[in-house]
Amino acid sequence: MGRSLLDAAQELASAPLVSEAAVQAFLCDVKLEEVEAVLGCSNTDERVLLTALDRAFAVPAGQAALRASRDLLLAASSAQSVPLRRFCASQLMRLRALPGLETVGERELAALVADADTSVSSISVAALAVTTVSDLSCLCPAAQHKDATVRLRLYDLAARLASKSPAAAAAVSAAGLLRGLLAELLSPDLLVALAGLETVATLAESPAAAAGLGDSALGVVPRLADLARTSVGDHLLRARAVLVCGRVAGALAASESPALLPLLDALASALTNDGAVQAAAVQAFGAIGATSAGSELAFHAPASVQELARVALTRGLTSELAQAAAHALATLAGAERPAALLSDGSEAVLLSAVHDALAASRGASTLAEVVAATLRCKGPPFLEARVAAYRLTSALACRPWAASQLFTSATFLDELLGAVEDGHRACTWRHAAVCSLARAAGRMEGFGGAAARLGQAAASGPFGGNSAHGPQVAVALK
Repeated sequence: MGRSLLDAAQELASAPLVSEAAVQAFLCDVKLEEVEAVLGCSNTDERVLLTALDRAFAVPAGQAALRASRDLLLAASSAQSVPLRRFCASQLMRLRALPGLETVGERELAALVADADTSVSSISVAALAVTTVSDLSCLCPAAQHKDATVRLRLYDLAARLASKSPAAAAAVSAAGLLRGLLAELLSPDLLVALAGLETVATLAESPAAAAGLGDSALGVVPRLADLARTSVGDHLLRARAVLVCGRVAGALAASESPALLPLLDALASALTNDGAVQAAAVQAFGAIGATSAGSELAFHAPASVQELARVALTRGLTSELAQAAAHALATLAGAERPAALLSDGSEAVLLSAVHDALAASRGASTLAEVVAATLRCKGPPFLEARVAAYRLTSALACRPWAASQLFTSATFLDELLGAVEDGHRACTWRHAAVCSLARAAGRMEGFGGAAARLGQAAASGPFGGNSAHGPQVAVALK
């Protein structure tokens, strides 16, 4: 090869900025046969040329040359040189972004999904994920690969493809690309099992994938519930399985399928444990309660809600676990929902769960006493406990049974209305609790005095009244 091409490649590869004119000048020196002579040599000349070509193909002036290099890229994608395979994968991804070339290099990229070099395989997965794969059968060898890392890479790609549309998800399922995913959950390799769990959650949380997979999306429930229930094996794996139970149940709750109830039973079992598994179960309920459908699902498994209320209320709200459980219970009760009330059956389960938890309490025996005791804990060390108390109060106060318990406690009202908070979250949730109680007082008879006090506090806003600091306004001093 003449020195002119190498010199031109070195100049473009080392240039701080690449202009259209510089690319055009470089491409004038490029002859395909000279490029082929350098590629695959795994030496400095190859790396310099690949860098220059990559920079040239990245700008509009290089698109024609990129199109002309199609056959060369396809042939070189199986070269022994790792930099060359990486370059081919990157350029095929660029080609697939051009009009009319969306399916170019499918089989070559599918083969590179199993590449031993992770940078090559990652680029290949990305290249296949950005556009439609017309022939999914080319990915089947990766799904049956002996290396679990390759299989997990394929499952991740399949999940991304399935998330594009219900039709794409149905095609992925029909091609059998997800057939082995459940088996990965039982892998003795912890990292493999954890990655499999994440893919399961990703599929469930994609509306398009869930719709396209249909009833087969529920096929994971028995295996997932067993994994979350078992006390054998790694606690990290079980905790992650518990979290994924919550994510899957919350994502698929709108289906109203009874097949999801084993996930709730598994969460109830996890709540009776301690440590990471119990904390994961509490967090899982927060994920389930993000929608009204998820909350309704949770209340269709009364034992799970009873366990959650027990963790939240039987020992006060001073521990981090109790605070997290109170937040999860508040989420289920509709702390962020415009319409917090649920079906009559769900409301009955909530009432029973709170009542039974308070009856089993070692200290305060009413809702008002639990909240008042928490609000008496002043200062920054107890800020999160007070936020949890405010948020739980705001969610429950729209229920007459909870509001009447709170109104009849002068101690609770004094603590709530006399609280001085510092910080946006505490002020906001205190005000939310006050407003919720004020609305309840306006709908109920016999609480006129409480209604007047609450109405006045509500009118003051989150940062008025007893907040330590209102909104801070920056002032420029001369």
